[in-house]
Formats: sequence, structure tokens, C-alpha cells
Amino acid sequence: MIKIIDNFLPNSLHKRLQTLMTSADFPWYFITGVTTSADQDYYFIHNLFGCAREGIESPFFSEFEVLLHFIEDRLKFRTDKLLRIKCNMYTNQNINLSHDSHTDHRFPHYTAIYYINTNNGPTTVGDKDVESIENRLVLFDGLIHHNSNLQTDTAARINININMQGEFIST
Repeated sequence: MIKIIDNFLPNSLHKRLQTLMTSADFPWYFITGVTTSADQDYYFIHNLFGCAREGIESPFFSEFEVLLHFIEDRLKFRTDKLLRIKCNMYTNQNINLSHDSHTDHRFPHYTAIYYINTNNGPTTVGDKDVESIENRLVLFDGLIHHNSNLQTDTAARINININMQGEFIST
């Protein structure tokens, strides 16, 4: 199951998140290892929430709650348990590079990726490339292997990764 929704948030809410995440006020943290610490790739992250780390990890968390509300309302998906929300920024390295395929957890869950900007670095979900288009959300079974791909046409590739347990509400 892969569900792709363009124009996921109202434009004003998307622009608010985009402005925040590209401002000098939003801290990014350098991480060596995109899939594992041994892969020698790098990117920048900002952890907003992690259930293993006592919940809210960032003073910016409340700015991103709107995304969770829209996931519940637009997708008719009830989030029973939020596992993690992590912002990702991949800087342009002027190479085409696919990171290693992985799952975020080893137990049943859903993964949503929300794209902050448009660029030519897709997310590969199973055997499908999902283009990075701003204000797009892709939701899929988190046990499907996926990976990021570096972009070469913008300074940065920015997205939000959400892992959760839950179910679709029957209507």
C-alpha cells in the first residue's frame, strides 16, 4: 500500500513549515550515516518526537502538529501511537547517490514522508520512485523497504519522516 497526495496541506500552512525549516532559527544536526553509521554517507536531522526518547524532543514540535491533524483528517487514519517525527535535510553533493534500502522499525507501522521542497532526489518505496514535490505526502506500510536518493538540482532536499502505528477509519 502506497498512497500519494499532492497539495496535502493548505498552501499557507505548507509555506509556514517551509519558511521555518529553511530559516536560520531552525537548528539542524550533522549525522554520519544515513541508513547506518557504517555507510559513510551524511545528512542533517532535527528530531521532533521519539517514543524511545521520552516523547517530544524539540521546542518546535508544536509547529508540526498540524501535519498530524491533516494525516488523521484527510487520510481518515487514526494515529494510535506516534513513534517518531524526524526532519531530514540532504545537502547537494553533486552526485547521484541512492542510500541503502531499509525499514525504520522491525515491527508493523506506517511511514509518512512529507516533502518541504521540490527536487530531483526521489524516495524509492519498494520498486516505485516517489518524486520529491513540495507539499506532497506519501504514506506506506512501514515494513516496505525504502531509501532516499540525493538531489543534484537544489541546494538541499528537505522532508519530514513520520512513523506511527494506527489504522484507517472505515467510513
